[in-house]
Amino acid sequence: MVDARPVGDYPNLRQLAFLHVSHDWRGKKLALRLYQLCKDTVVGSGAEGFYISSTPTRRTVEFYLRQGAKLMARPDTTLVSIEPDDIHLAHWF
Repeated sequence: MVDARPVGDYPNLRQLAFLHVSHDWRGKKLALRLYQLCKDTVVGSGAEGFYISSTPTRRTVEFYLRQGAKLMARPDTTLVSIEPDDIHLAHWF
């Protein structure tokens, strides 16, 4: 799910607010297809990429990195205060 509102410190990004694939569906490239659908939505809106606040699990973070996301040097101040334990990334398209 993509939040259509601009991200506070990064108004050209939209937050990838939720992407989850249940255990039984993992390994079937469903996450990749869902990610692409979300990306198409963001590109169509004129935004320049995703802001991702990821759960700090290796598998999840590595998925986003493989898609082209990068660790944020300066995370969004609001989102990092709400989710301080998450890994904050951006994927500029």
